[in-house]
Amino acid sequence: MSVQKSSSSGAVNYLRRLGSVGREFWDFNNPNYRTGKLWGSVESMASAYADYAVKVAGSRPVIFGGWSFGGVVGFEAARQLMRRGVPVKGVVLIDSPFPVDHVPSSNECMAVASGAFMCGGRTPIGRMIITGGPYPPLVLSHNKEEIPPDAFLPYPVPRWMSEKGTDPYLLADDWSGLVSVPIKVIHLPGTHFMTFATPHLGAVTQALVDGCAYLDEPLEGAAIS
Repeated sequence: MSVQKSSSSGAVNYLRRLGSVGREFWDFNNPNYRTGKLWGSVESMASAYADYAVKVAGSRPVIFGGWSFGGVVGFEAARQLMRRGVPVKGVVLIDSPFPVDHVPSSNECMAVASGAFMCGGRTPIGRMIITGGPYPPLVLSHNKEEIPPDAFLPYPVPRWMSEKGTDPYLLADDWSGLVSVPIKVIHLPGTHFMTFATPHLGAVTQALVDGCAYLDEPLEGAAIS
């Protein structure tokens, strides 16, 4: 059973271009996407997705997934369900930034998080995560190609986007350190912003298939409190 979380903007139209993942698959938009209404907190946003997952999946175990900041919100939604006692197999993060103590640049706020991060300090999700688990098992689908540091001048490119070539496991090490267990890494072609370009759709589809299959298997010690 797989529940697919949206991107940082909340739109999911790009997901409908993917191939079959061989399982029930729901994509759902940010309910505030059309109105532009801001969420009061990341917790409340994640709670809305968690409630939707229970509505469509009932008591069946789910896998959350999401691209960019959408993966971070999916991660928090999974944690909320785990605290409720709802079975969660894990989360597939699609090139999702590590949120703890992460201070996004102005460019990142505009181009990546679409206002979901709080500029000028720790992100709301960061303050929330460091309070402790439970943490779901994770798969990180990670774009291999870095973005040049000067690509968005006058705005700097975030380190997690610009140093993929020199430190390809930068994101994986951070996420693994948070949940205290190794995580599976699946490399994707292209840069962060080209993840869902037409030539890469097959690779993304296969990454979802492989990631969900990995999370289907019981992982010893994977859910950490």
